[in-house]
Amino acid sequence: MTNLGLHGLYHVSDATSFGLFVGQEELDGETLDFYGLEFGHEMAQFEVEGYLSQVDAEGEDANGLGLMGRFAVTPQVGLSASADRLDLDGLDLTRWGLMVDYAPVDNFSLYAEIGTLDASISGASDSETFIGLGAKISFGAARGATFGDRGVFKYLPGL
Repeated sequence: MTNLGLHGLYHVSDATSFGLFVGQEELDGETLDFYGLEFGHEMAQFEVEGYLSQVDAEGEDANGLGLMGRFAVTPQVGLSASADRLDLDGLDLTRWGLMVDYAPVDNFSLYAEIGTLDASISGASDSETFIGLGAKISFGAARGATFGDRGVFKYLPGL
């Protein structure tokens, strides 16, 4: 499994960013190329980010979109909610998540997430609940990287 992505960012102001992204993922010999547009905005204790993406899965096209909102309870602790959707020729994936994060120092945080992945394939549907634990390191000046994961793997908990 490999994942490679590149983001190009434009900071409109200290609070608003727009970007373009492109990337490639490979799993079990299948290659997925993706690209899209993203935005982010911060105001007081709130931040929001969203994206639209296009995926080429070896001849099959898919559309993705997502939205995430975060509320800073304290400067170190945040609560987030996210929704992501991917439509790939008869396969529909919808991922919902609730997250709490803790940043003991700038540009480093620990997080816990609980969510569900709803999958629908040609009319048959299934839902899986997941729990995730992780750490995040942000690079860059001031606020660090302003956008999250954009690849197809983000829809699949455990990868």
